[in-house]
Amino acid sequence: MVEKILYGAINMLTGPGSPATCMWVRCALSSGDGRLRGEFAAQRAEGHVLLRKRFDSAVADGDLPIGSDTDALAHFVLTVNYGLTVQATTGATRRDLERVAHSILRNWPPPKS
Repeated sequence: MVEKILYGAINMLTGPGSPATCMWVRCALSSGDGRLRGEFAAQRAEGHVLLRKRFDSAVADGDLPIGSDTDALAHFVLTVNYGLTVQATTGATRRDLERVAHSILRNWPPPKS
C-alpha cells in the first residue's frame, strides 16, 4: 500500500502532461492564515486518520509488526508524500523521487515473523 502511495505520487508528478506539483499541496502551502488554511488542515488530518486506520488493519492482519506506531507511520508516509511534491516542484527528476521511494520501501517495517 505504501508503495502504491509513493509511486502513485511520483507518477502523478512526473507523468507526461502532468504538472510537476500537486495543487492541493501548493494551495495548502500558499493559503496564508485564511479560511482555506483550516480547510486544508482538516483534509490533511482526515487523510492521516484514514491512513493510520489502514496501518492498524495491517498490524491486525500481520502485514506490520505488532507494536508498530501506526500514528507515526501515517505521519511519516504523508510527510514523505508532501516532500516528494515539493521536490518535484523545485526540479527533482523522476529518478530522484524514485530513489527516495526505494529507500523508504527497502527500510519499511517487515511483517511479523
